[in-house]
Amino acid sequence: MANAVVPRHQGDQFQARIFWVHASSLLNPDHHNVIEVSYEADGPKGFDDVVVCYDPPHRGATNGRVTVHHYQVKYHVVASGRFGFRDLVLPAFTGGTEVSILQRLREAKAKSAAGSAFTLITTDRISDGDPLGDLRSNADNSLRLDKLFVKGGDRSRMGEVRKLWREHLGITDGELRDLLQGFHLHEEHKTLEQMRD
Repeated sequence: MANAVVPRHQGDQFQARIFWVHASSLLNPDHHNVIEVSYEADGPKGFDDVVVCYDPPHRGATNGRVTVHHYQVKYHVVASGRFGFRDLVLPAFTGGTEVSILQRLREAKAKSAAGSAFTLITTDRISDGDPLGDLRSNADNSLRLDKLFVKGGDRSRMGEVRKLWREHLGITDGELRDLLQGFHLHEEHKTLEQMRD
C-alpha cells in the first residue's frame, strides 16, 4: 500500500516545485511583469495546476503577447514513458477516462481570455521518430504550426497528424490551427532533485 502512495506524493511535490519556480518570479525584479501565480487554480479544467498572470503581457517566443499562462503537470516516477501524436487524443494519456488533452485544450481556450497560453509539462519524452518531435519548438516548446500545416494530403506525414486531431475534435484545419496556437509541450522535464536544486 505504501508503494502506491509514492507516485502521488512525488507528483504533488513536482507540481509544487513548478509552482515555486514561477512564484519566485514575484520577488525577482527582472520579472516585474509577473503579478500573480496560482496553484490548483480556479481556472480552466485540465490546465489549472499552475497559472501565471502577467501585466504588462509577457512576450512569447512564437505566439505574441501572453497575459496568462496555464500549466497542466503530469509526473511519472520512472523515465521510461514515451508518447506521440496519437496519445493526445487518448484520455488515458493524462490520467482521464473520457476527455483527451486536446479536448481539455479546446474547453480551456473557450473559457480563457485572449492572450492565454497553455503548456502540458510532462516527465515523459516524445517517442523517437514520432511526428511530434518534428513539431516541438526548442524556442518555447510550442508546436511549429508552419511545419504541421504544410501542403500534403491526409496520407502525408503531417496530414496524418492533422486528420487524427481534426476528426477527434470534429473541427476544420483552420479551427485546428487556431486551437493549437499558444499550446506548448514541455517534455522530459527536470527531475525532482534538479527542481529542488
